Amino acid sequence: AAMYKMTGYASKEIMVPIMGMEIALVVLYISLWWGKISIHAMATSGVAVAVFILLYSWGYTLEVAWIPVVMSVIVYDIVVISRMEQGCHTPREIILGTVVGISSQVISFLVWG
Repeated sequence: AAMYKMTGYASKEIMVPIMGMEIALVVLYISLWWGKISIHAMATSGVAVAVFILLYSWGYTLEVAWIPVVMSVIVYDIVVISRMEQGCHTPREIILGTVVGISSQVISFLVWG
C-alpha cells in the first residue's frame, strides 16, 4: 500500500481504508505478546467503518449509504456471534478486536483522510 501511496496509482479514498488495515495488522502483531484478540471482529468491524468512510468521502448521504453500512454491521454481528457460540473467543477478545478494527480505520481517516 505504501508503494501505491508514493506512486499515486490508487485514489486517496481507497488508500485510507488500506492504511487503516495496515495499522490494525501492526496492532494485531504487537498484541500477540500480551494476549489474544479476535481477528474476525477486527476485520469485520474495520470493514463496516471503511464502508461508511468510503461512502462519506464519495459524497453519499445517509439516506443512500445506510443500506451497505447496515449490511456490514449485520455481517459483523453474525461473525461475532458465531465465534462466541463456537467458544473460540471470550467477550473481552471480541471487544478488543472490535476496538482495534474501528479505531484503526478512524485514525487512518483522521490522519490521511
